[in-house]
Formats: sequence, structure tokens, C-alpha cells
Amino acid sequence: MDEVHTYEGKHGAQVAYLMRRWQRLLEQPLRFVGLSATLREASQFFASLTGCRASYVDEVSPRSDEIESEGAEYMLALRGDPVSRTALLSTTIQTLMLLQRCLDPKAIRPQDSISHGVFGQRSFVFTDNLDVINRLYFDMLSAEGRNSFGDPDMRRSPDGGLSLLREASNSLFRYNNGQDWRFCQDLQQGLRHRLSIKRVSSQDRGVDSSADVIVATAVLEVGFDDPTVGAVVQHKAPRSMAGFLQRKGRAGRTRGMRPWTAVVLSDYGRDRAAYQSYDQLFDPELPIKTLPLSNRYITRMQGVYATIDFLAQRI
Repeated sequence: MDEVHTYEGKHGAQVAYLMRRWQRLLEQPLRFVGLSATLREASQFFASLTGCRASYVDEVSPRSDEIESEGAEYMLALRGDPVSRTALLSTTIQTLMLLQRCLDPKAIRPQDSISHGVFGQRSFVFTDNLDVINRLYFDMLSAEGRNSFGDPDMRRSPDGGLSLLREASNSLFRYNNGQDWRFCQDLQQGLRHRLSIKRVSSQDRGVDSSADVIVATAVLEVGFDDPTVGAVVQHKAPRSMAGFLQRKGRAGRTRGMRPWTAVVLSDYGRDRAAYQSYDQLFDPELPIKTLPLSNRYITRMQGVYATIDFLAQRI
């Protein structure tokens, strides 16, 4: 069972009862193997999930003297300015426009890039709401001078996206007020290039290898390894610290890379609390996961399934 920590809450309890019914139907000893990098008290959790005794579960994890520290990572907590009367989505879009242009230009292989793989070549942006994903995707296309199909919008933005306004020749006022994009302009040989934006969700499957920015839901949270990802942006406070660690782990998949993680937060609710305790956001204390196996709603449902199993065997 890969990424065991994803079997949590009511869904995890349903899977746990399914495992027990399966073992009962097979009537033979089984061996379970689970993988996860974000579990506390992993033996107890895995015993609850599989129905085995806790004394039968062995945890295999590296000792502290077996772990080798290497490289570094950069983490940034950003808070939208409510006084400016702009949506928080605007802050996330501008963060992506800037952060992606601070990474290496595209190369065939990461080691052939300008930094030789120290910085990546593409960015992932995550959020937990499908409606926000869609708005972010289409607004990001518009900001890069593309239409809703992803093609260059020659009618509204014939010269390029909003990044063109940040060029040194066009932004003397912005430069005098502290906005300096000259590094991006030198690195990318100008700011006229439109970023390629793609979306991955339950509606859009598959990752386009030519994309500069991938707008994604939890679909890409686990099980996807791309050595070119150098930056991860989280829109609003993550709902799960374990899931957030998996998301930020999408960047820096190669040794020696220095990945970026940026979290864009508002001034309200969970976002404000996350911003004020940003140290817990970037070095979290993972909670111990438990399964609600005694939940009456779940036990009644599983009781029906077990009855059907029993009748199927007898009939």
C-alpha cells in the first residue's frame, strides 16, 4: 500500500473494514507492506488499518546517523494586502509570474541548464478547491497573454503578457517604487516570452512535459516525480500538514537542487493563523493519525457489506 497516510478519516476507516472483510474471505495468512514518509506512530496506525496486532507490525525507518544532509531549500510565506483591494488570487498569479522567471530557462536535460540543475525549470501551484483551481488556471492564462484554449491571444495581448510591463524600459515608475525585474529580464533574455500554463485535476489528466507552470489539485500530491520541478506555490493555508509536505516534496527531486516553496495567505481565518505561526508551516509537527473505526455511520454501512459477503458465500 503506497502513501499509507492518505487513508485517513472516514475514507481510511472504510478501507480498514474492507481489508478485514477481504482477509476473512480469503481465510489465509497475509502480509501487508505500507509506505509513507509522513506518519507518526506508524506501527499503531498500520495495525488499525490492516486489522493486524500492533505487535506484528515492524517499522522500517532510517536512523539519525544514516541520514545525510545536503543542499538547501528556500521557503517564503506571503500575505496578500487587503488594503490594496485586490483578490488573493492576484497575489498568487504575480508570485508565479515572478518565481517561474527566476528559475532556469528550459533545457533538454536538467544538467544542461544554466545552473546545472541547482534550480529547476518549472513550477507547480496547488490549492484545495476545484473552483479556485479553474479560476486560477484561466486567470493565469489571461495574465500570460493567452486565451482560454492556451493559445497566444493576439487580439488582446499581441506583444505578450503582463510580464512585458515589468521590463526595464516600461517600468521606471515601478522600479523607483521598489519593483525590480532586471534579473528575470537578463536570465530569460527579455520578458516577452509567454509562459505555458497547464492544468491537472479530475477534469484534466496527464502532465504536459512542455508546460512551465502546472496548476494542480491533490492529484499531483503523491506518486509523481519530475526532476525539473524547482518551485511549489501553495494558494491559501493547506488543510493537511502531511499533504503539504508531500506537495513541497514535488520540487527538489534530484540531489543538489535548491527548491523554492511559497505559501500565499490572506489576512483572515486559517490563513492568518498560518501566517503568524509560519515556523510551524515550514517545520511542522505532524499529528498522530487515528481511524474512526467506531463511527456508527461507518459500522452500519460495513455491517450491510459484511451481510452481503456472508449471504454470497452461503448462497
